[in-house]
Amino acid sequence: MNTERNTLNFLTDGGELGELTRNYDWQGTPIGVPAEWPQSLRTAVGIMLHSRFAMFIFWGPELTCFYNDAYRVFLGEQGKHPFVLGKPGEVAFPEAWPIIKPLIDGVLAGGPSYYTEDQLVPIYRNGRLEEVYWTFCLDPMYDETGNINGIFATASDTTEKVLRERELNENQLIHEERINEEVNYRLEIEKSAAYFRELTDTVPTIIWITNEHGYCTYLNKHWYDLTGQTTEEAEGFGWLDAIHPDDFTNTGVLFNEANSKQTSFRSVYRLRVKGGNYRWVIDSGSPKTGMDGRYEGMIGTVGDIHEQVMAQEEQKQFAQEIQTSAERLNLAIAAGELGLFEINTKTGIIYPSDRFREIFDGLASDRASDYVAMLHQLDAAARLQSHELGRQTGAIDYTTRVTWRNGKVHWVRIKGIMTVDANKEPLRIRGIAQDITDLKELEAHKDSFLGIASHELKTPVTSIKAYAQVMEQQFRKTGELIYAQMMERIDKQVNRLNYLISDLLDVTKMNSGNLELNFTEFNPDELAREVVDDMQRISSMHTIILRTGFDSSIVSDRERLSQVLTNLINNAIKYSPGENRIWVYTQDLGGSLHVSVIDHGIGVREDQREQVFEQFFRVKGDRGHNYPGLGLGLYISAGIIKRMGGRIWVEPGKEKGSLFCFTVPVNSTASGNPV
Repeated sequence: MNTERNTLNFLTDGGELGELTRNYDWQGTPIGVPAEWPQSLRTAVGIMLHSRFAMFIFWGPELTCFYNDAYRVFLGEQGKHPFVLGKPGEVAFPEAWPIIKPLIDGVLAGGPSYYTEDQLVPIYRNGRLEEVYWTFCLDPMYDETGNINGIFATASDTTEKVLRERELNENQLIHEERINEEVNYRLEIEKSAAYFRELTDTVPTIIWITNEHGYCTYLNKHWYDLTGQTTEEAEGFGWLDAIHPDDFTNTGVLFNEANSKQTSFRSVYRLRVKGGNYRWVIDSGSPKTGMDGRYEGMIGTVGDIHEQVMAQEEQKQFAQEIQTSAERLNLAIAAGELGLFEINTKTGIIYPSDRFREIFDGLASDRASDYVAMLHQLDAAARLQSHELGRQTGAIDYTTRVTWRNGKVHWVRIKGIMTVDANKEPLRIRGIAQDITDLKELEAHKDSFLGIASHELKTPVTSIKAYAQVMEQQFRKTGELIYAQMMERIDKQVNRLNYLISDLLDVTKMNSGNLELNFTEFNPDELAREVVDDMQRISSMHTIILRTGFDSSIVSDRERLSQVLTNLINNAIKYSPGENRIWVYTQDLGGSLHVSVIDHGIGVREDQREQVFEQFFRVKGDRGHNYPGLGLGLYISAGIIKRMGGRIWVEPGKEKGSLFCFTVPVNSTASGNPV
């Protein structure tokens, strides 16, 4: 019984149509009862019922109908609701079937999705057959065999918009006809051309007149005020010169054709105005006849429609940008083999994509708890911590292990957005899942190689150092100082190589979780003085200024803290070659030790402040200049501090340079995250 209830979780809620769908007698339909529906249909119906956007589904051999509350509004009153639910498409919409059936057949046959705007599809609603205009999209629905077995439709009723635009166009035509009739009437009444021109100059639109040869004989004052043309420039065919070059030919052809056929003229084009800019206008004219009925040319008006055209262009551009973004997103999801999911945290229902199910060993469940049960118990804390952070920031990001039925463990990264209510309680989680098992295996191979290489290098390097020291002593005894200095340089370079080998060994220990800490009691101020003294001896270009402020002792790993402080001072020296001072501070924050190192060097950009603690990351100077090193010191330092339960970060200096800080508890234990 519980299995059946879980199977039908996609029908929970969903408003009025959700209840009607649950209670409908599906046994007598070709698709059968919901428990026997394919997973693809269940998922689609679940998404549809819970969506606030109007959606409709045709499924199966008879194109059985489903719809949601948002679509129910379009069916009106005294019409098809709730009759169409569960009915074959031809029975549900006999009046519209001749129009939409060919479109559906085209998509079912494997053609592309069908999208149209403001298409007339009459339906019976509100007690009568109504003229209804729709903007809708028909998308194919694939079943578990990969065949198209249905249509997923999203729609909006644009009847009101279409009728309003039709009314505006009709009013525009009526307005133009009235103006033309008024001018014709005045022409007949007033024989005086001067009086006519004075009269038309008061009309709040551009008026023009041509003779039977198409030659412009008059343009009222508004034309000249708008374009800046003179009478000599505009009359005849000179008015065409004010038209945008891209619209010039088409407008000229339309005008000449209308004049030769003695029919109405209408053209939309860009008109150059004073200052050189262009504005969209609509130019329309009607034939003008004399008292004897002979054609005498045309009379017309020019109206400014620039704002309307710009608004339409912005709408088209916005729609194109949305489509492009959607295509890029789909491409990225496919290329990255990402699984999509959405969880309703109140109901516990999950809506996973096919790829998401594949990542979870093909699990066919709509319960989020079933997927959580597959996560490794050792990763539970990281998941809960990420979810708790998501309640505050809205973002979740964590890595976990998923155990498949064959016992194989897959590493998966979960990243998403959490929606919360006013009390910070989760409402919904939407996100992606990516299988990073191959990446984890590569990292493991890399760490293994580094560990082996470091151990193998340690012995010969130690031997080289010993030989170099012995030879240096021998050369000094025999007075061969040049050779002794060469051995001394070799010894220094071997020391640098030893540091690099030690860093590599630390990295492998951190990545494998085997970095050990030795906790003892010591005074951090004394430790800071020792480190500063040692660094001052090998740095002749910088003065290291120490300001201590921690008088008592702490329990921590003395050697590892010395390593961290040495790394920070060494970095400050390296990245401030043009400066001569570095400051080191220790402070007692009541329960924790705070240490900061300040330099006036090149600094760290804001977008790099988190990256500086990543493995192999190195800050570049001006013009891409690279500083020596492998980029491991700060990574190791961050791992040590986190292992101690502390925190490390970087801030910009007051004027320039960087401020590196870390804090550790005064009584540390290895309670931080394993590194």
